[in-house]
Amino acid sequence: MDDPRFNDIFNEDFDGNYDNVMNRIVDQINYPSCEGSGASVDGAGDDSNGNDSDDSNDDDDDDDVDDDRMRWLSEVLRGHWKRSVNMFRMDATTLLSLCTELETHHGLKPSRRMSVIEKVAMFLFTIAVGRQIDKCRKDSSIQNCVGAIDGTHVRACIPSANQIPFIGRKGVPTQNVMAACSFDMQFIFVWVGWEGSAHDTRIFLEAIDSSNIKFPKPPKDKYYLVDAGYPNEYGYLGPYKGERYHFQEFRRRGQPSGRKEVFNRAHSSLRNVIERSFGVWKQRWKILQNMPAYPYKTQVEIVVTSMALHNYIRRSSQDDAVFSEYDHNPNLIPDDFLPDIVQASAVQGSQRPSRMDFVRDGIANSLMEQ
Repeated sequence: MDDPRFNDIFNEDFDGNYDNVMNRIVDQINYPSCEGSGASVDGAGDDSNGNDSDDSNDDDDDDDVDDDRMRWLSEVLRGHWKRSVNMFRMDATTLLSLCTELETHHGLKPSRRMSVIEKVAMFLFTIAVGRQIDKCRKDSSIQNCVGAIDGTHVRACIPSANQIPFIGRKGVPTQNVMAACSFDMQFIFVWVGWEGSAHDTRIFLEAIDSSNIKFPKPPKDKYYLVDAGYPNEYGYLGPYKGERYHFQEFRRRGQPSGRKEVFNRAHSSLRNVIERSFGVWKQRWKILQNMPAYPYKTQVEIVVTSMALHNYIRRSSQDDAVFSEYDHNPNLIPDDFLPDIVQASAVQGSQRPSRMDFVRDGIANSLMEQ
């Protein structure tokens, strides 16, 4: 091996030269060739005091980006200790101690766009599981999202005389449920009780437009990620239509081609958190697959209660088997136990131009420049 960096590492006396070995770790975290693996980022050598910023407005923008980028990491570190161990092979206390030592004694510095703990966490994740953290999760261009929104269907037990409104694209009586989730796979909004034939767009628009519904709207300049079935309203960012989108499509037919497909893959890999949240929820509570003949109000309340329990387990359980399965497999997207027998219809009505179209184009262009 000709690279002197690696020769030095392989010939290092680990026991007798602890400081040198720790310095090698810093070299690995900052090494430019690791950028593609998630071990480094643009600007790794920037002045930690931010002297390369053009003006105060840029600093404000960077602060917003940093806050968004830290959200997911903070959720992991503040959650169950085994989540940190699963992802970084050490608990949060040890990780923070390592970051302090690397920064204080071995010269690891934050960059203008990334803190020390983010650098270290990304590097540890890469060497722990053999792949990079989801690119769009660490990509500043798409970090203004606050969560993801989608709809799902739950079996409903309805008397034969009343079934027609409840039978939609699933071909059986269902309850249509709209939900929003955080990137920690916790539900932050649910709206239940809709008949299975109700269109997702109708439910969505009533949720965000009605003053009687306490939907947690995104802060200014933030947005939820939605799929192509929803309108690209301000505050709700959808993918480009007519282009490849789902992970399976890229796995079967190769890498994305052009900025729209690059954006769609990044969007899909981040938005799938809502599908994964539904997967954990339905896998745990089998009653959702075969609802007994309770009064419909009770069936609706079961959905809400089971979602609340889902959140409680996420926050409280130290070693939950179902969540661990999904945490270990970020690309695991379960098949719906109620497959569509009729293709879902497109967004109802004409699509008017939206400010989010320009946001989407800007993100797509930014992704192409990376």
